Amino acid sequence: MRIIVSILTMLLLFFMGCMAAEEYIELKDSETGMTQSVSKSAFDWSNKGNQLYNKGSYESAIACFDKAIELDPSYDGPWINKGYCLKYLGRYDEALEAFDKATTLNPLISSLWEEKGNILLDQGKYDEALKACNISIELDPNDAAPWHNKGIALAIKGEHDEAIKCFDKVIDISSDDSLVALAWQNKGSALEESGEWRNDGDLLYQQDKYEEAIKCLYEALKLDPENSDLWKDIGDIRELQGKYDEAIQAYDKAIEIDPQNTDALNAKEFVLAEMNGYQDTGGTVTLNSTAISIYNSQPSL
Repeated sequence: MRIIVSILTMLLLFFMGCMAAEEYIELKDSETGMTQSVSKSAFDWSNKGNQLYNKGSYESAIACFDKAIELDPSYDGPWINKGYCLKYLGRYDEALEAFDKATTLNPLISSLWEEKGNILLDQGKYDEALKACNISIELDPNDAAPWHNKGIALAIKGEHDEAIKCFDKVIDISSDDSLVALAWQNKGSALEESGEWRNDGDLLYQQDKYEEAIKCLYEALKLDPENSDLWKDIGDIRELQGKYDEAIQAYDKAIEIDPQNTDALNAKEFVLAEMNGYQDTGGTVTLNSTAISIYNSQPSL
């Protein structure tokens, strides 16, 4: 029994020593060759946190950043990287708090305002997201990402014309093809919604907006030709225009690229029902099977 207690005591002392050692770094005098233990600074803890962050060890990194913040609460670096760790862990409210603190300490880093805008946009806080995006844009007008996020927030709020201007800005300044393709797609969506929201009976205005939207989606396809959702969006607009044959062709393209695109499959089914007659059975569509067979036997363009 005494032997077991002694072993446990030794293990405890060993681990306590390891923990204590973590609090210090060894500095060597270049002239005398002597070394001495010096308490780790906030910078040291932040640097260690960065190393863990780069390895994807986010929880351990946060512990290091917290230690750095404890030693120097005015040091913005640990707050920034703690925010990123929390974001990657899906702890968005805490991430936002860290970014808030970081922007208070250093309000001139545009990427921090961009991150705040991202989180606020995801949380549905569109007015706050717009404020963050605007500050990010003011600090760095050539960063396309906050322009894109601003466009999304404006589109959701129904401010389609202003949203389109933001997407045009992204298309103009971004060198990232994937972001440009997304901007074309979202511009197309904004134009489509602009046409749908027009309720004064101006059908020519609606058709013009729909055709502009289609052009945007084809521009996006040039950059992202394997994007099934772009063809699905084209199909949706053709359906709104009453151009059912073209809608079906677009949905077929979407399904060809991604046979699991359930939105395209359901949309095609619905348009076929519109073309050939259907019965409303409590939210489900019952198709005329003969009409579908006739349609599917037609050659595609």
